[in-house]
Amino acid sequence: MRPEKLDQLARRLLVDILLEADERYWLKRADDFDRVGTLACREIARACRAKAELCRQDNGDVWAGLLAVDLGEVA
Repeated sequence: MRPEKLDQLARRLLVDILLEADERYWLKRADDFDRVGTLACREIARACRAKAELCRQDNGDVWAGLLAVDLGEVA
């Protein structure tokens, strides 16, 4: 793999990791699952909201936001 591709892949991976630490990411996923409307999806939505709460408590979204400013062009 070419070095440029490796760099692009590494940046994308970092962005994905940061997004998953963001409370808003999990709240959006919860809303998406709620829209499906099945019992199983409502349970998944509940789990997503629990994860969002953990991110909020851990302030993961603060770090994700700070680092995303630097990586804005690859997000």
